[in-house]
Parts: sequence; C-alpha cells; structure tokens
Amino acid sequence: MLFSRWLMLRRFSIYFWVVAVFVSSEALARYLGIRFATETLGTLYQFLDPTVLREDLARGLYYLHAQPPLFNFFLGVVVKMFPESYSVVFSALYGAMALGTLLGMAWLMRRFQIPDGVSGAVCLLFALSPGFPVYRHWLFYTLPVAFLLVSSAVALTVYLEKSSRAALVTFSGLVLAIMMTRSVFHPLWLVVAVAALAPLVHKRLERKKFLIACAVPLLMTNLLFLKNYVLVGTYSGSTWLGLSLTKRWPLSQREVAELKSQGKLPEFWQRRPFQEPDDYQRFGFFQNRTSGHPTLDAPYKSNGEPNFNHRDYAAISDALLEADTGLITSYPGRYARRVVTSTMLFLQPGPNSVHFLVDYDFERVHRYRDAWTQYVFLGGNVERPIRMLAPPANLWLVLFPVLLVVGARGRPRGPFVFMLVCIVWVGAVTNLIEIGENDRMRWEVEPFLAILFAFAVSRVLLFLRRLKRT
Repeated sequence: MLFSRWLMLRRFSIYFWVVAVFVSSEALARYLGIRFATETLGTLYQFLDPTVLREDLARGLYYLHAQPPLFNFFLGVVVKMFPESYSVVFSALYGAMALGTLLGMAWLMRRFQIPDGVSGAVCLLFALSPGFPVYRHWLFYTLPVAFLLVSSAVALTVYLEKSSRAALVTFSGLVLAIMMTRSVFHPLWLVVAVAALAPLVHKRLERKKFLIACAVPLLMTNLLFLKNYVLVGTYSGSTWLGLSLTKRWPLSQREVAELKSQGKLPEFWQRRPFQEPDDYQRFGFFQNRTSGHPTLDAPYKSNGEPNFNHRDYAAISDALLEADTGLITSYPGRYARRVVTSTMLFLQPGPNSVHFLVDYDFERVHRYRDAWTQYVFLGGNVERPIRMLAPPANLWLVLFPVLLVVGARGRPRGPFVFMLVCIVWVGAVTNLIEIGENDRMRWEVEPFLAILFAFAVSRVLLFLRRLKRT
C-alpha cells in the first residue's frame, strides 16, 4: 500500500512541481509590478472596435480581414458575457493557459524520457524568464498561440502512440484554431507539417485517416481566405502582408524619392506604413466615411483609434506588396540586411516590444530583463530606433541552431518533427516579413525550444554517465 502510494506520488511529482513553479512565476510578476493589461483591448490594431465586440460581434467577425477571426471571437465572447468583470476573467483564463503550457511541456518531456530533475529545472527557468510573466499578463495572442502549439504537440503524441481517434480529432481542431488565430501559421505550414509527419504514420489506414483529418482545417482556412477575397480582393488570412513588408526598408530619403519619381514606388510608400487614415486621405483613400459596416468602412473606431481593418488598408497593402517585391528584386543586398537584422532581433532574449503597449511601470521588468540578457545570455540591450545589423549578439545565436540539430535527432520522431517544423516556419516567415517585434514572435515557439534544450541536457548527462562507467 505504501509502495503504491509512493509510486503514485512519484508519477505526479513533476506536475505538483510545475504548479509550484507557476505560483513562483505569479509571485515574481507581482514583485516586478506586472498586472494584467487589458487596456490593449481598445488600442491594438489587431482588435475589432470595442463597440463592435460588445454589440455586433458576428458581423464584425465576418467583415474582419486584417486578422484571422478566432482571437477576436474569444475577446468578444468574454466581453459580452462579463461586461463588468472581463479583466478578471481574461486574467484567469490566461493564468489557466500559462499553467497548461507548463504542464504540457512537462508531459511532453516525460514522454521524451527526459529526467524529471532536468524537466523541472527547465520549467522553472522558463517560468521565471522575463517573457513568461509579461506575456501571461498581456491581452494578446502570444500566450494563447504558445498554449495551442504545446497542446497540439500533446495531442499528436497521443495519436502517434495509441492511434486514438479522439487525439487525432483534437489535433485537427487545435491546428485549425492556430491558423484561425495567427496568420503566420498559413495553410502551407500545415501542408509542410503533414508532409513531414505522414511517413511516420506507418499503417496505411491510419495514414489515410490522418490525411483526412488534416484536410479539414485546410479546407476551413481556405474558406476564410475565400471570404476575404470576396470582401477586399485578397486571398489570405491577413491583408497586412504588404504593410508589414514595407516597414524599415534600408533606403535613404533620396533613393525613395528617386524610386517614386520613376514610378517604382507609389507616392504613399513610406518606411512606417501603419499610418492613420487622415495621413493617407490626400492620396485618395478613406474618402467615404459613412456607408457600410463600421468594421469595414469606418476609418476610425468608436474610441478614436485608427481602424486598420478598413477596406482601403487592404488596397494600400496590396499596392505596397507589389512595390516591395520590386525592391527585393532590385535591392537584394538591402533586403538581406533587413532579414539578417530581423533574425538578430528574433534571437534577442526580450521582451523588447511590450513596454510601450501597456500602462503599468515597466522599470523593474526592464532591470530584470537586462540582468537575464547580460548574465544568462551574455548579450547586450536592444536600442531603438533599430539600426540595420545593430542588435547585439548573445547566446541565442549559438543555442538556436544547436537546438535545431538536437531536435533533428530526437525520439520519438513525430513530436520532434512537428516541433521543428513549427520553430523553423515561425523563424523563417516572421524574419522574412516582419522587423521590430521578432523576439515576441519567437516566444510563441519558445516552449518547444525549452523542451529541445531539456532534451539536449538529458543527452549530455546520459553521455557523461556512460563515459563515467567506462
């Protein structure tokens, strides 16, 4: 009896530890002065007008084309159900997702035969790293995406181990939720993942079921793309590709003027394209300010913030995308500098792009982050405005490729292949397009990187143990 209780306690000890780790992270957040930031509900470009979220959610989601709809659906449901206490509800839900992410990491590490001591230490480091308490307390899709990715890896692992139909359906639903939340996870991401995973499903009948299950989220996502094409003429989950690709191109003002005079850049092209409607009005945009649904046709939201889901932003983005494509062809060296800079930002410990979006005092967080950057990652601080090739080097530059190599040798193959596809996809897509908030985008796959780090440590310890025996 005592032995069985001891076995039961040992079986669940890592999860008790993870709960304690989460509580420690919550205490750290309080010490650093972090509180749950819901003020972004009315200010972030990615969110629907707060009035639409409360009063006309269904139509608002239909007319939403700047972002996939699921996160705004989540916002609208909570705001409508808890109009007086939504901040508390959001915080509780984010706390559950943060704890769920840690528990999922621990569960996966157990499946990968990583010793509990290593798993527990990695979970502790991850939960006490600066990004975890910041993103856990920020109303944005960064933490939910990380949670969904970890959950999908858990479901995939169960399916590959047991051929469970419930696990396969869960995996299919989770990857659909990911693509409906974050436009970075394009249907091509799932195509690549399925192509890499399908050979690992050995039974022919099971492979067929796997392909059919993964075809469902592909179909649903393409229906979303088709809806956006009918609305604004862009076949995608987000109509901001041209806007994002335009940011911070390394061109001088003289070069930009010459390119505009030659007709190679539109007159409204500029290195900071997310300008307010009034700034674009002189170029013929945003002339009609009254007709149609406000989600699609109001230049400004009801609280005075710019409405970047206006149909004219889709037209602006398409024109900018065409111009950016020409720039990439004409100035491949400049584009390469931009991509290298983005990659260097992607590999900064961070968080470096949240402090100007929340209204609590970030001073203690900055000091804590700087200490981690200096003493753990042996790096320097990112200074804004960001200059090309200026982000300082740190251990991530070495650790990141090493972890990819470690992951390529991991067993069981299926979950490791999925994690690698996610990490490489996010790194490639965000750094080829985005420049500025790249470290935040890395954090969405950072739980996978932490797992790969734990796996690497466990292999090193195993090697040293074997070496000692000889």
